[in-house]
Amino acid sequence: MKRPFYRVLLSATGVTVLVQLLALYRQTLVTSYFGVGRDLDMFWTLYAIANVSAFGMGVIVESAYTALLVEIREKEGVAEFRSRFRRYMAASFLMGLAIVLGFQAIFPILEFFFAAGFSQDEKNFLGELRYWFLLWVFLIIPYYAAIAILKSDWRFSWVFVSELILVLGSTVFIFFGHESIRNVPLAYAAGYAAAILVLVIPIWLASRGYANRVVFPWKEFLRRVSSHYSALQVTTLNSLIERYWMSYIPAGGITALGITQQLVMGISGLLSLRDSYMSPIALEQGRAERLQRLITGITVISLGGAAFVVIAANDIVRVLLMYGKVSETDVELLSKLLSIAVIGLAPSTMAVPIWKMHQLMGRHRAFIYTYFISAVVTALLGGVLIYILKMGAVAIVAVWVTNSILVFGFAFISAKSIDLKFSKQNYMFVIRSICAFVFFALLASFFGDFVQPGMQALIGSSICYSLLVFVFMYRNRLVVQSIVKGRIGR
Repeated sequence: MKRPFYRVLLSATGVTVLVQLLALYRQTLVTSYFGVGRDLDMFWTLYAIANVSAFGMGVIVESAYTALLVEIREKEGVAEFRSRFRRYMAASFLMGLAIVLGFQAIFPILEFFFAAGFSQDEKNFLGELRYWFLLWVFLIIPYYAAIAILKSDWRFSWVFVSELILVLGSTVFIFFGHESIRNVPLAYAAGYAAAILVLVIPIWLASRGYANRVVFPWKEFLRRVSSHYSALQVTTLNSLIERYWMSYIPAGGITALGITQQLVMGISGLLSLRDSYMSPIALEQGRAERLQRLITGITVISLGGAAFVVIAANDIVRVLLMYGKVSETDVELLSKLLSIAVIGLAPSTMAVPIWKMHQLMGRHRAFIYTYFISAVVTALLGGVLIYILKMGAVAIVAVWVTNSILVFGFAFISAKSIDLKFSKQNYMFVIRSICAFVFFALLASFFGDFVQPGMQALIGSSICYSLLVFVFMYRNRLVVQSIVKGRIGR
């Protein structure tokens, strides 16, 4: 069965828009209930620790599972492929327990870097808060394992539904239980638990009737994971350095950066189609051609999205944080951080498919070199901007943008090693798109200045910008069709 690219794109984009709207509402609730202050600083710091020590393993497991299962399907057939589903799910829960133990063991070491500028009382509270993250940490691996199983079987609809359940479940939990910051990690864990229950249904149905004769390939799995994990450690080094500098930012700055990062990650997830292309690009036949069309499409989409967010940052923040414990000063700070951070959105989104391709092919050397240089840039630039120039939270965002551009540059250079070539037509279309999007963003911003800042300005500028982009795409419909007309499928 084959699926046209535009169907994958529309389904991924449509569901992700809804997911991101719910996630924005969830973020609004959290910020409204707890404010831009030290409580949320503690939450975001511990979230970063968990992300480095545990959450990052979810993506690694997803990549390893996807590659293993796609190989089985191609070499041994559908029956053998689906017979592995329940074994793979059971193994993921054992991995979840191992990740919890690893998180507990490495916490004191990571705390030294992530909380270097905190007081002793704040460090004590951080140590107590980590126990409320354990259920969330445990559920990460089973969730990503289930996602990988369904993506490898081309059941994207269930993946999208699970994302809705995840964010909806955590949002409802926070809405009814926000007495303490401790409830926030429990809310996220509740969302993941609900999503896993939904994902298990199609996995069980698909594997029903197939004999489960083969044990889980631990040796091959650990080989792939260790390769990915060693490559990931250089990004961990970058995070350690970045968080060390962040711990010296005044109260509320870590929260402002956390909110900004969540907004940018949400937009990035939307623009990158939620990695729904992982299974298609894992297939060897026609891989370079699919990847070339994919990157061209994501490039144009990300540039268009980034151009609009830059001019609408203030209105986006005002709408998102119009209620609760948020001051005008907080709004101004978050608007500034978002408008700067989104500059790095386009290059980072464009680089993701290339690095994913390298991971699937087991090529990690370029990835390691790139992020090692990124860590050096973070250490030097962060020290100058925070210690010498006293730029606070803005310094960290400037580092993010610099590294995004750096990572994209190295990804683009490394693309030659996977026979990735772009036509002159695609290059010219991207250049025309950049010029058009910047011009359209300026026009939309000018239109928004005539109405009250906030919801009205955001709606007005959004409509104006969308219409202009639609006209541009229609006039370039032949190029657009050449990008989406191919089929991504089996």
